[in-house]
Amino acid sequence: LMVPLGLIEVVRTGLAAISRGAEGM
Repeated sequence: LMVPLGLIEVVRTGLAAISRGAEGM
C-alpha cells in the first residue's frame, strides 16, 4: 500500500488538532 507522504502529514496534523481540541474541552 503506497500512500503519498503529503497525505500522511495532513492526516497526522488533523489527528493532532483533534486531540488538542479534545483536551481544550
